[in-house]
Amino acid sequence: MKARLMFGVFAVFFVGSAVCAAGSFSLGSSQNPIVDENKKAQELKIAERIRKMKEDPKSLFFAKSKLAPAEQEKIAAKLLENIRKATDVGGMDSPDSAKILDLARQILRSAPDTRSAQMAHWNIHVIFLTLEDEDSAGNALESYVAKYPDDAGRALEAWDKLSVFAVHRQDWGAALYYANRILAKDPGRHPLLLTKARALVKLGAAREGEVILKKIIRDAPDSVQARLAEDELKALEMSSQPQELAEKYRETMNILRQFATAIATYQISKNTLPASLASLVPDYLPRLQDTDAWGNKLIYKIDARSQKHWLASAGSDGRFDGFEQEGEYAELAGKDIIFVDSMPVFVPRMPR
Repeated sequence: MKARLMFGVFAVFFVGSAVCAAGSFSLGSSQNPIVDENKKAQELKIAERIRKMKEDPKSLFFAKSKLAPAEQEKIAAKLLENIRKATDVGGMDSPDSAKILDLARQILRSAPDTRSAQMAHWNIHVIFLTLEDEDSAGNALESYVAKYPDDAGRALEAWDKLSVFAVHRQDWGAALYYANRILAKDPGRHPLLLTKARALVKLGAAREGEVILKKIIRDAPDSVQARLAEDELKALEMSSQPQELAEKYRETMNILRQFATAIATYQISKNTLPASLASLVPDYLPRLQDTDAWGNKLIYKIDARSQKHWLASAGSDGRFDGFEQEGEYAELAGKDIIFVDSMPVFVPRMPR
């Protein structure tokens, strides 16, 4: 159904007559050396890709024709009719995407100077996406923006998709460039702000990325982007810690989680708490590893009357500061980890 809808829109677009032209955009200096240097580098890369497309004699997006405009229009009209027939399928059947792609290619090569060619050029990226070919979809969008610079409305959509493609292949330079193209015109787009923040962190501008992540959380507290920004901040905070220390806290968290799960299972099955961690072996844990990543004994406390229990690690310094501690922390050194009734209550910030 999704493919059918897209191809229906594809065919309708071909016969449309309005061209969205809102003028060209400029992306000024950010006063950030990393952003500015990345902008220059990305523009050079794009220019080189476009140059190669134009010089390719088999070019799809910059094809030339010696036919008169009227002859090209006749060819385009016939091919459009074939596309309409190919998209007109019944029931739950999907159109033949390979056939439609071939017809669209014929329009671009045989009638490149027609209005239909411009529409084919734009809509062919939809077909590539249905075929899960993001590279070809990206080439279609990038060349469209270069060939039709006055179609600024579609340029925005093209840049948006190109930024997504760049994130998928973890090309953070391209992701930052295309996100910035849109944010220069529409600075409140939280998904693109998130992309920009992630790219800045990956490219070495962690401080600037952190500022944007906090802005997303502040401005859109209940959004998906805010939750993702919180995860990114946690990852950033953890990455700023010494790697060996962070790994030991992760390892200890995993040890405590395993014990917490085993204790909860024991309590459910026996309607009481285990008297000690050793009581969990072998029915609830295959072996007893009751030390944290630093080799210190885990701290286990129970209240038999209330059936409440506490489980903790004294952290990297081996000194336990009490079960009253609560919350999350980013600075790891010396901090304890505490679970109460199998739930974490005092833990390091870690990304989901």
